[in-house]
Amino acid sequence: ETLTDHHEAGQPQPWKIGDAPEDHIEKSLRAIVGLEVSIDRIEGKFKLSQNHPEANRLGVIHGLRQRDADGDAELAAWMTQQEASKA
Repeated sequence: ETLTDHHEAGQPQPWKIGDAPEDHIEKSLRAIVGLEVSIDRIEGKFKLSQNHPEANRLGVIHGLRQRDADGDAELAAWMTQQEASKA
């Protein structure tokens, strides 16, 4: 619940785990598996709706500007810069 509360805190109507049906929660909890991974390298890729139509990309930028989560304003500015470079 702590992770959900953290990520939902900035939403107008934050979702709570208790909002989900009990059987869904039970099934989901049974499906969680812990694992340990050794990392050999890290490779980054930008997945910022660049393959979507312009209207969708602009909608994402608008949505980021409306939120107040860490990094949203910076990400919106970066995406806006990418849009300007396409022109």
